[in-house]
Amino acid sequence: LLSYREEYLNGDIDAEQYNEKINNIFNLYSKPSTSDAEFKFDNDTRNTVVRLIDKHGIVFNPNGKQAGRLLHRLGEKDLRMLIELERADVSAQHPDHVDERLTNIGAFERKVDERIAENDVFSMKDLAIDGRDIMALGVGQGKEIGRIKNALLELVIDGEIENDRQALLDKASDVIAISHQYSADEE
Repeated sequence: LLSYREEYLNGDIDAEQYNEKINNIFNLYSKPSTSDAEFKFDNDTRNTVVRLIDKHGIVFNPNGKQAGRLLHRLGEKDLRMLIELERADVSAQHPDHVDERLTNIGAFERKVDERIAENDVFSMKDLAIDGRDIMALGVGQGKEIGRIKNALLELVIDGEIENDRQALLDKASDVIAISHQYSADEE
């Protein structure tokens, strides 16, 4: 995908040729009658294409929350491919809307760059606490630890709390208290 974009930016191909190349790649994966044996792609490539198709058509919002969430869900490499896919798709649309949409994509891409440059947290392993810390708050081993860590991660990604050990422990205690309150109310 990125090599096609370079060809386009260098003037080696025009916008129509660029979009045709991109569409040909993604159309391969949208034909349900085609067997996997016909295409010799590894699972990682196939999974990447499926994720990109799933998110294709997204309207980027140049704020930190969406950038952080997509970095968390897709990773930097796949998000950058999605940005290129959207840029190609928008370039093929009616000229009255192209400039505004490309400007929006560029603003979103700058926000992604900012979030990466700030070394923001995008996965649970980057949180300042781990499962042992949550267990020390009285939660037993199991899925509840993962649910709490995921809730904390979402709050950090959205900028609602800092990735600070004490702030995360305090919020985890709040989440646990609410969970216990909810459980007591059901009994």
